[in-house]
Amino acid sequence: LALDMMSRAAEEQYGVKLDIEHLFSCEIEPFKQAYIERNFQPPLLFRDIRELGRKKAVTAYGSLMDVPGGVDMLIAGTSCV
Repeated sequence: LALDMMSRAAEEQYGVKLDIEHLFSCEIEPFKQAYIERNFQPPLLFRDIRELGRKKAVTAYGSLMDVPGGVDMLIAGTSCV
């Protein structure tokens, strides 16, 4: 949702089209993981943001997966709860 809003705003205000690709999400709280999965269907849902500096990280489902490289922008926020 935020990525789409940022892309539209950049195009409307500056005439710049941003090519945005959602590579992964990350959330440690299971009930928030469920919300993210249900509403945004990220390609990968990692469990712990502290693992993202490694080559592999544990997903919300317990699998060890490669952390995507070549990321240009990481959007993060604090917990709402």
